[in-house]
Amino acid sequence: MYFCVVSCSTLRPTVLMHGIHNSSANMDNVQSWIKEASPDTYVLNVELGDGVFDSIFGDITKWALDFIEIVGTDEVISEFGSFNLICHSQGNMFCLYYLGMYNSSFAKEQLPDYDLDSFPTVYNYMSLAAPAAGFFGDDSKFQFMGLETNDIARVGGSIIYTPDIIQLLVNPSGYWRDPMHLDVYRQLSLFLPILNNEISHPDFALNKQNRMSLNYYKMFGSPNDGIISPYQSTWYGYFKEGTLDEYVNANETDAWENLGLRELYEAGKLEFVDSGFYHTDYIRDCGKEFFEEQILPYLLN
Repeated sequence: MYFCVVSCSTLRPTVLMHGIHNSSANMDNVQSWIKEASPDTYVLNVELGDGVFDSIFGDITKWALDFIEIVGTDEVISEFGSFNLICHSQGNMFCLYYLGMYNSSFAKEQLPDYDLDSFPTVYNYMSLAAPAAGFFGDDSKFQFMGLETNDIARVGGSIIYTPDIIQLLVNPSGYWRDPMHLDVYRQLSLFLPILNNEISHPDFALNKQNRMSLNYYKMFGSPNDGIISPYQSTWYGYFKEGTLDEYVNANETDAWENLGLRELYEAGKLEFVDSGFYHTDYIRDCGKEFFEEQILPYLLN
């Protein structure tokens, strides 16, 4: 068990972001574990829209901007100037968008040509079961638009890239990454190719520099995840292009260079952790001891 050894009011705030099919209530355990160790630490448990329904349906970019507004305008966090971040599952998509595009104090120093407002910056980032490199439901039983994602994959997932329909109505379409049709994905997907710097865009350099500003980036995943497909995506690995039975690790992907992961790793600021957990174990009662050992020390700073 960890307890405050300094005045808790001097500790950074922590922001929580829940995953798909969830609401902020699903992060209540995490909030209580933080408060138990550090009662005066400010915790912002973010809700987007009405929770469960809006975690599935909508324009993922719009929800990412809502997340940025909620965090960026929070008076306590703004006054402190920085915060720690814990995001679960799809919630990482909103958190990574904030980190890449709005974590701007560092970017202002490194990229003075950018005209940026001042946003509070992310200090330590704890990523729980993120579809960081995308999602393709070939071996997942996750329900997507009422269908099993492995059925969508077999029928032809490129329909998900329909720009004026599916991508504006269903959040996971923003990070559906079909390894058999990556050319279509890069051309038509409106969210993840930009977020992961897979294509050229105006904020490419900003996105990389902002990510490199992290003090520590800890990514948790597991072969037992059961939802994220492939599970290697939780660590920026993925299916090898053009295959469904071969995989590449993060350091074999373009993200290693394009997102500054190599620099973070070589500086000892990036860690990949195999938790052994099922997808939701991180936020359930069974995850408390793991949280206290693996995550809580990065929040008491």
